[in-house]
Amino acid sequence: MKIKKRHKRYTMPLIVVFSVAFVATAIYLTYFYLIPREEALPSYQPSASYLKSPSPSSGVETGEPSSSPSPVDPSESLDPTASAEPSGHVEPSAPVEPSTSAKPTESVTPSESVLPVETLEPAVSPTPAPSLILELPPPEPKPVGALAERYTPVLTGDFSHSYEDDNIIVHMQTKTIGEGDNLVTYYVAEVMLDSMEYMKTALAKGKFGTNYVDKTSVMAKEVGAILAVNGDYYGDPNREGIIIRNGTLYRDQPKREGAALTADGRLIIYQETAGLAVELIEQHGVIHSFSFDVALVDKSVALDVSDSGLRPKNPRTGLGMIDPYHFLIITVDGRSPGYSEGLDIYDFADLFVTYGCESAYNLDGGGSATMVYEDELINSPLGTTKERSISDILYIGY
Repeated sequence: MKIKKRHKRYTMPLIVVFSVAFVATAIYLTYFYLIPREEALPSYQPSASYLKSPSPSSGVETGEPSSSPSPVDPSESLDPTASAEPSGHVEPSAPVEPSTSAKPTESVTPSESVLPVETLEPAVSPTPAPSLILELPPPEPKPVGALAERYTPVLTGDFSHSYEDDNIIVHMQTKTIGEGDNLVTYYVAEVMLDSMEYMKTALAKGKFGTNYVDKTSVMAKEVGAILAVNGDYYGDPNREGIIIRNGTLYRDQPKREGAALTADGRLIIYQETAGLAVELIEQHGVIHSFSFDVALVDKSVALDVSDSGLRPKNPRTGLGMIDPYHFLIITVDGRSPGYSEGLDIYDFADLFVTYGCESAYNLDGGGSATMVYEDELINSPLGTTKERSISDILYIGY
């Protein structure tokens, strides 16, 4: 009887302790992974006057700031191990305004920043600082003429879907590699643009923050997208990085190798830890940046991705640039033997090289890998028609 009483005496306290621990864990997981929370913008915002890129048909080089930065050694600026000492941020006079020529999407009014970031008064005669990130040669002026005549298409033959007007061309095909259980099915879209104002991003619920999610098809329909794919899932509670969307700097937490789309039609690969986020907009005309893992192609060469944790075969989405204003978007289905087993990160990089991409970047994948054309779900996420809710999309449209 004494043994039974002793056990009985410790049973209730243990039940209470485990119950409290369970409830605390549930509250923690709910708060960090389920409850949407808006994120304050950095208190410093860059100013740039060239977010709306002129039409390439004008034959004028675009995306270049009015004052050119001092030249630097490109090999030094691209060194991911190099440390960069910022000279301080200059408080701008006005925030960046997105392009107004295209059909506007729902605007986001950011909450007032609460981050204690020290600002400096502008100098009497400010001059552009040397680039801390990368030195980009100006692109060749685009030839004058019809949009279809400016580019050499990489997709030929019949298209599963096609859209053409004076500003946007989208051609799509469904491809397969291998056979049997090793079969891989992927969807490739070739995009040609007259201006970068037609390549946009959208946020779930129209808000920037963690745990704001929606389906790709829902967001695509809301903004009237011609073509849309999942973004980099910036809204993961554990995600850091430099996030720029439609010319606004939303997050400045350098972490990894990133990718950026510029107003002069380029997709550039850069090290987030090598310089200042504001410089991406002010000196390089960046309108969108993505921070996932990992860069696939740079200077037309597949990069070493052996350190990536994304090596196994999986569904994937990636963005590549063939020429300025000429892009390739690929979504690979996976985890469905007999239909599509997916691609490892090495083969995914090689696929972009095969299509002649100069640069390419890996976006979110797995169940998030989704491609939508004019409200129609094109691929089969995880072999089904069920979409995963995500935080953001990259899309083509007005």
